[in-house]
Amino acid sequence: MWPPPPRLISHPRSYPFHLHLVRSLVHLTRHTRTYIPLAPHLLPILTATLSSTKSKASTLRPLDLEITLRAPQQYLHSHVYTDNVTHSATFLIAEWLCVSAVHGSIAFPEVVVPIVACLRRALKTARTGPKVNATVKTLVEQIEESARWISQRRAGVTFAPGKTAAVGEWEADQIHLMRSELSPSGSRYSSLAGLPL
Repeated sequence: MWPPPPRLISHPRSYPFHLHLVRSLVHLTRHTRTYIPLAPHLLPILTATLSSTKSKASTLRPLDLEITLRAPQQYLHSHVYTDNVTHSATFLIAEWLCVSAVHGSIAFPEVVVPIVACLRRALKTARTGPKVNATVKTLVEQIEESARWISQRRAGVTFAPGKTAAVGEWEADQIHLMRSELSPSGSRYSSLAGLPL
């Protein structure tokens, strides 16, 4: 029997390192067009940030999470750190969901069901400020809108899920449509980030 894979340290000070690894995996997914399930790595960060105790006001500068691997102790439970981590994790989920390997999948509406359920549950018990909650709520609304868009696109499908050639052809057409017509979340993300789908 194989040993279980090593787990990352789940302390809030290590969130920048987690986000750095996930950012690398999103870029790998984008360039190889291979599906990598990243939601299980990002959702715990978002739910922990939303359920954390009330953030303390501080005069600290925002951390640059692109180059920080471990947050200094004084940033923990600060308003600046909570906002920064939430924004980065939300952006990474949006970026991952807009990658063609994920958003171009015929199973996209089913892939996002646990993500939406987890985020809605976290929002109900959130102890953070309205700015952080609004960021996550906007993400949930965009995910649901994209799921509806894909569901409408696949409503006329006549093949079974076992027909991999037909599924691959539909997904290739979907990716082409995403680039030319732009899906709801794809257009928002690409305008926000300035990146192609």
